[in-house]
Amino acid sequence: MRLYFYRGKGLGAALIRWFSRSKYAHVSIVFQDGAVFEAYPRVGVRKTWLKSTKGITPFVFKLGAPVDSAAVRIFLDAECGAGTKYDYWGVICFVMGLKPRRSEARYFCSELVFDALRAGGVDLLDRVDGWKLRPDELSWSPLITIDSALKFQWENPI
Repeated sequence: MRLYFYRGKGLGAALIRWFSRSKYAHVSIVFQDGAVFEAYPRVGVRKTWLKSTKGITPFVFKLGAPVDSAAVRIFLDAECGAGTKYDYWGVICFVMGLKPRRSEARYFCSELVFDALRAGGVDLLDRVDGWKLRPDELSWSPLITIDSALKFQWENPI
């Protein structure tokens, strides 16, 4: 299981990065079988399949952070099955620097990843709630490191 952080090429991604002064605009969880789980605008929580790695910086857990992948998958499948919507207000709050609030029935990308990993037994950042984190802040966790081999392979294709 890997976390993929995206910069994005669209206007929405550029606005998120600019307003939040972030390096990344989106994050998703990718499993070994290529299943991708993410909270996506206009769709909500969805499951897709990895097709391309263009523009992706791959991140993986360090060995010191064992995660229960099955529990993470169960959590994500349940959210997909429930048709959980996208949390537009949550994104507006962190982009505009407004006081965030927790939506019980909606997720944005970094909040979904944070809560899914917590369900798998990993707290990426102590004393922080997932609904308060931008994708860039999620990448600051000491439990995440760059997968150098994949990054090199994608930056230097054969």
